[in-house]
This record gives sequence, C-alpha cells and structure tokens, in this order.
Amino acid sequence: MATRNFKKAASLFLDSISTFTTYELFPYDTFIFYTVLTSVISLDRVSLKQKVSGQYFLVFLLAHNILLLYQLKSMFMDMAGS
Repeated sequence: MATRNFKKAASLFLDSISTFTTYELFPYDTFIFYTVLTSVISLDRVSLKQKVSGQYFLVFLLAHNILLLYQLKSMFMDMAGS
C-alpha cells in the first residue's frame, strides 16, 4: 500500500487472511478493513464479489463498520446499473 501498488497489496492481503497472526501490528478488524479497501480499489467486479463479498466471514467482520459496507454495496449497485 505504501508504494500505491494496490493490486499487489489486495492480493497479499487476501492471501494472508486465513493465516493472519500479527496482532502486534494492528488488530484483525483493521486488517480486514485494509483488505476490503485495497480490493475495492483494484479488483474487477467479478473478482471482488468472489473474493470479498462471497466470503461471509468478511461481511460479518465488516458489519460493525457500516460505512465501508454501505460503500461496497452502493458500488455494486452502481456497477449493476451501468
């Protein structure tokens, strides 16, 4: 993310979701937030739905962050309309 290579960052975040154990760096909720944020920026609609929205545990963890969940939903609605 620091080098603005969001596609690579999203890939690395998504690949390491199941093995994340570095709570010293930041909490798991923050990790999920960054994963979704980089994924929304860099993935196409189909990949985003498969890798982020299709993962129910991600949606469950994002439930307390209503703003991000709402933005993700509205982005899908905008894409579907166009």
